Amino acid sequence: MYHGEVIFETGDNKQVIYTRNNYDTVKNVSWKDVKLKVSDEIKQNSGLVINGDKYSFVCHNDYLPGTLKSAYQEVGMEEMHIYISFSDSAETFGRHNDEDDVLIVQSIGKMAYRFDNGKIYVLNPGDSLFIPEGVYHDPIVHEPRVTLSFSSL
Repeated sequence: MYHGEVIFETGDNKQVIYTRNNYDTVKNVSWKDVKLKVSDEIKQNSGLVINGDKYSFVCHNDYLPGTLKSAYQEVGMEEMHIYISFSDSAETFGRHNDEDDVLIVQSIGKMAYRFDNGKIYVLNPGDSLFIPEGVYHDPIVHEPRVTLSFSSL
């Protein structure tokens, strides 16, 4: 389904696939549109704040201003969650797995992911990781960032 470099394969043959610089429109997401999105999530009480000394937002309502809508359309999957951190070392969900296959596409800033094989992969804007359901990964925030997470319903 996804083309790129297989960077991790689980014991049950699930493959994590890395693709470098595959998404151009995603790289053009603006902080202005991200701030509009966060504001709407707060207004609608639909966003999630990950608590800690430094926090992150998870946005998932249907409001997609300007460049976020274009990024959603470029990737073309059904559901998109937006992970936003305004500082380095912001809190995340930590090591976890997802119930669905996800395509992580980096939009603004750098983000790293650690897998159970001990390797860490850094995503730059336009890079992506396909992570099959059930595969554990640990997101690592290094700087202010916007990461888009796509799945099919």
